[in-house]
Amino acid sequence: MRRDQDRATDTLRQEISGVRQEIGDVRQELGSVRQEVRALDAKFEKKVNAFDIKFDQKLTHLPYWYGSTLVVMIIGFVTLLFTHP
Repeated sequence: MRRDQDRATDTLRQEISGVRQEIGDVRQELGSVRQEVRALDAKFEKKVNAFDIKFDQKLTHLPYWYGSTLVVMIIGFVTLLFTHP
């Protein structure tokens, strides 16, 4: 009877040791996944910042485009007014 209990105890200890090893492996994988996610997040943030810079540059040129379009329209209307009988 005592031997059966000792064997069961040893078996349980081995299983617990195996589970602890698996938990350690999972923690290690989780650490590598976290590193990958951080790297992807940094890469994504760089792309978003680059897009923001490009968008801001386009917005700074936009008023000139609007202004020049308005000037062309005014010149066109003035030309039509003076050249139409």
